[in-house]
Amino acid sequence: MLVPGTVLGGCYKIIRLLGIGGFGETYEAEDLKRFNCLCVVKRLRPQINFSVLEITRRLFDREARTLRELGDEHEQIPQLYAYFEENQEFYLVQEYIEGATLTDIFLERTLSEFEVIDLLKQVLKVLDFIHNHNNRVIHRDIKPANLIRRSKDNKIVLIDFGAVKEKFQEALNDPSTVAIGTPDYMPLEQLQKRPLPCSDIYALGIVAIQALTGVHPGKLTRNIDDNINDLVNTNASTGLKNVLNNMVRIQSSQRYQSVFEVLKALEQLESQPQQRLTQIPDTQISPTKANKKILKFFKWILAGFAIVSLFSMLSVFANDSALVCILNSVPEGNFSYSGSTTWQLFRDDVEKSIENTCPQFKLNFSPRPGNGPGSGYGIQSLLKKQVNFAISSRNISDEENKQAQSQGALLVEEPIAIDGIAVGVNQNLPIDGLTINQLRNLLTGKINDWNQLGVTNSSKINKINVYEGSNSSVNEILKLKVLGGNELREDVNKIENAPGITEGMRKVFRDENGIFLVSSAHLARQCQGKALAIGTNSSNLVSPYKKPLVPLAKCTPTNRNKPNVAAFKNETYPLTNRLFVIYNQNNPISKQVGTAYIKLLKTAPRRKVIEEAGFVAI
Repeated sequence: MLVPGTVLGGCYKIIRLLGIGGFGETYEAEDLKRFNCLCVVKRLRPQINFSVLEITRRLFDREARTLRELGDEHEQIPQLYAYFEENQEFYLVQEYIEGATLTDIFLERTLSEFEVIDLLKQVLKVLDFIHNHNNRVIHRDIKPANLIRRSKDNKIVLIDFGAVKEKFQEALNDPSTVAIGTPDYMPLEQLQKRPLPCSDIYALGIVAIQALTGVHPGKLTRNIDDNINDLVNTNASTGLKNVLNNMVRIQSSQRYQSVFEVLKALEQLESQPQQRLTQIPDTQISPTKANKKILKFFKWILAGFAIVSLFSMLSVFANDSALVCILNSVPEGNFSYSGSTTWQLFRDDVEKSIENTCPQFKLNFSPRPGNGPGSGYGIQSLLKKQVNFAISSRNISDEENKQAQSQGALLVEEPIAIDGIAVGVNQNLPIDGLTINQLRNLLTGKINDWNQLGVTNSSKINKINVYEGSNSSVNEILKLKVLGGNELREDVNKIENAPGITEGMRKVFRDENGIFLVSSAHLARQCQGKALAIGTNSSNLVSPYKKPLVPLAKCTPTNRNKPNVAAFKNETYPLTNRLFVIYNQNNPISKQVGTAYIKLLKTAPRRKVIEEAGFVAI
């Protein structure tokens, strides 16, 4: 895997890993030549020998050109910025889409009939475009993770085309190579490596059924007529159920053959009045006095059933533990984890929230003996198989990845929140902000006196005192985003005891010349020091907190500064970092427990806990 900070193609700086697949990895990166805007870098790493390298190179070039055309011509397909080869590995650089995948949305709720129809129509129109493109593209990997609801306009964006991957297989000419796609969403002909345009229709139909029922495709069942059993218990109209069943027939010849056919069926569905099963057409009963009494009686019965059903639904939603646990594949047992100091601010509350929802999923945090927790300790504990997963406020280091590989482990990091590193100073220090360059010079010893930064209002303010707590993530962020390869000055006041972060802040609150770098959420809770605005230059200094800032005199645990969400997300505040859950992909238990924990963290109740603690939930 690529280490954060790695620069590819001379201008694409890796920020974090987004995902791992059989053909390589996907990373979030910044384009250094596009005003540091975000992008997605896909590294395609098929096992190619030298004899087919030239063939692969030509096929990659051809398919990449097709992807560029698609992105340029349709607004719901990410733009392809660049593609290149480096060290016999192939890279695609695409537009970064801000939003939530359908995977994330499905973890929180099912969709209504109206929402499912809207989803179908949006994606079908994209499929119509690609199926009728000059090269007749078949997507081959439609699934919730590849459908993003874009934040800025709420439109569905289709990502991660499987066509390029298939061309690699053609170059390899290996009959044992598996079909491209995701098994639970693939029809029979695609599994047999004979994809058709209606293969995409099948996959989309499965996604829509999952959206409507909340049932994972791997657990869907069919009756003797090849209809999905799970649709029966939904409140969807008969018309929509028929459309969905016809989209996902096992035999390709029995399915809708084109997007046009599906859109036409949906159009007819929307033009018809919707009849629910609870409705009794009056035309079926003769309007005699006796029949009117019978009709009235049945209506009262139906009303009674409706009330009972309503209370049942309310009961389920009030205590949705079973549903949440099932949907998120939560295992049963006692599981351990360890790691980041920063997580202390919401870790216990998250545990309680999970326990209330899934009591069978028992979590135990393992602290570092004789000292406080730490991201590095958590990762080492995971590698030593002492815990099931780790929590971290920094990326996995290159050394840790090498160590994992030597042990046959594959560490996967999943971001769950964004944090900012605050530069905390004494509230009486008459300075409001620093540039990154000034901060670098201060931390490396090139600036030793506040007077060098224009602070001349007090005789007490002179030599700068730098404090450092036992927080490895802060040090990693400093190395990556501030120090630029330089070493931290030697006269740093190190605080190594267990409550190092709190003690470091308190020393700064007492020392008018002090400076301390810490999580912005930690500093906001203290209500004693102030955070400096930070920027790449003096004209764009950005506070880590949302304005208007809370005066220290009015600051309380419940009325404290909140994170500058927009600045954290677009990284205009330059000292941002992410909080990760890390598990071992090659250890089945670690993978199961870690992914279950991640899924629960991304549901609404846990996101609320994280945000109330002062972080930006992802």
